[in-house]
Amino acid sequence: MVSHDEVIPHLHAVAVPLPLRGRAPAAIAVVSLGDQRRAGELAARLQRAADVIRASIGG
Repeated sequence: MVSHDEVIPHLHAVAVPLPLRGRAPAAIAVVSLGDQRRAGELAARLQRAADVIRASIGG
């Protein structure tokens, strides 16, 4: 998910789901002030982080 200027002008956010078996739905996100040209890169990094978190807690 990518959002920009929805609540505060010039504020951008990128989020990815963090599915964990047997737990409530979750996501991880990053919020920044700046343009979204790097949204794809940020999403990829967040996805890798989500994968590491899920693997570390057995989700």
